[in-house]
Amino acid sequence: MTATEGKGFSLPSELHAKFRSKLWAVSQALGLRFRPFSEIDGVFTIMNLVGSIDLGGVIIDILPKTEPTEDWVSSIVSLLATSDRIEIAGRRRAGFSPAKEGLADALAKIYLDDLRMALRRDGPITAIVRAKTESVMLRGKLQVSELARRWTVRPTQLPQTVTEISDQNDFSRALAAAAVQLGGWCRDYQTKNGLLSIATKLSHGDPTQIVVPSGISGRSLPPQWNAYKSSWAIASAVLSRRSLLGVSGLQLGPALVIEPWPLLERLLERSLAAFSSHAKSHGRNFRWSSQEHLDILRPIGGGAAYSHQLKPDGVMIEDDMVVATFEAKYRDYSPDQGPLRSEIYQAISAARAASSPIAVLVYPGRFPTSTWRVAGRFGDPLTLATVGLEMFSYRWGDENERGKVLYDLVTNL
Repeated sequence: MTATEGKGFSLPSELHAKFRSKLWAVSQALGLRFRPFSEIDGVFTIMNLVGSIDLGGVIIDILPKTEPTEDWVSSIVSLLATSDRIEIAGRRRAGFSPAKEGLADALAKIYLDDLRMALRRDGPITAIVRAKTESVMLRGKLQVSELARRWTVRPTQLPQTVTEISDQNDFSRALAAAAVQLGGWCRDYQTKNGLLSIATKLSHGDPTQIVVPSGISGRSLPPQWNAYKSSWAIASAVLSRRSLLGVSGLQLGPALVIEPWPLLERLLERSLAAFSSHAKSHGRNFRWSSQEHLDILRPIGGGAAYSHQLKPDGVMIEDDMVVATFEAKYRDYSPDQGPLRSEIYQAISAARAASSPIAVLVYPGRFPTSTWRVAGRFGDPLTLATVGLEMFSYRWGDENERGKVLYDLVTNL
């Protein structure tokens, strides 16, 4: 079944206890800062998580609260780095820590471990294949027409079609191809080398030159090779470019969940870095920082004992002067309603503390940039802007376009 982050849904009563237990286990495993779900009169709402929850045979696919593209998981993979908190179907093994690995590395490691285990248990996948060959002895069906064409050249070599059991088959090639692709995604060299090694064994040659037959990812694995079932679920999803989180419902693959809001902050950071690079090509020198502590209140007497600080998600600086501050808000933004009152106060407070003329709120969705003039005579900030970073259509390198949007906003105000 499918649920959307932040929207209520119902479950059969027999699954209620299992759902609560699973969500609290995930919350503890990930060290979530926020409550992962709410429950009112039997209606559940999942919050601050996307992915898939396995309730022991019943999979709940959790879509992002914004309007994602069909392959929004690729956006998550593109944004993941080593510090994201990830829970993967209870498979946290020795040496496997979400503090050290991202989603791509985690998937690659699970695939490698499963493939190694299956090979040790049942050996390579073998299947009946039909191959064309030639030999001085007839072992299969003679190709009479081919023999007649080259009789005068090679009369002793008999062209024939041989049916045999071989480990060089479409399933093995597909598993090897998926290993190569996952190896290309992950940053852990030990896992990367392990995947390349096992792909070489499966392909009996250079695995990077494998040609995978079209449609193989949609085929069911023969029941005698159930040891490869988990590996095949991942491989078929990788090769068909379906969601690795199982959102399509066609291939469940491994159940996993992740907190999405830190990824918006990461996208903002990449966009600010692209902003700075784009500015250099126009002869301007901008630098940026993130999560920088700024004093918003300083004690001057009475019972005030210490300063109060805030941390903007991003600060853009030119000639040692702050020109814009940025706050990332992971929610479904509506241009008709505009920013929430609390978001306005936070953005203006951060800009005021940094003496910035521009306060920017960024959201994960897609919408036209909006700007407001800040009323009053208290000085900076003069302008508040809202920008959609299109988080769930992001791919590697797309931050350059988002950086240009932010550059144009800041330099044209």
